[in-house]
Amino acid sequence: MCDICGHIPCSHGCPNEPDPPAVCECDYCGDAILAGEEYIEYESNSYHEECFEDAAASILLEKGAIRKTAEVEEDWW
Repeated sequence: MCDICGHIPCSHGCPNEPDPPAVCECDYCGDAILAGEEYIEYESNSYHEECFEDAAASILLEKGAIRKTAEVEEDWW
């Protein structure tokens, strides 16, 4: 029996409550994506939402996006 909540297993919200099970691993940070968390799946890779938002440009570049510099053709006018 838990010393804090008095339940077996611990009730929801108890500091001793175990973490939800891991569903998969984030391909950016390597941490677990837990049951109930929203995440992004892109080309068979999984990312925490915040990891994908923070690193979207580098993730897309790794997957084949191309960074270019805009240039004007000399006879455009």
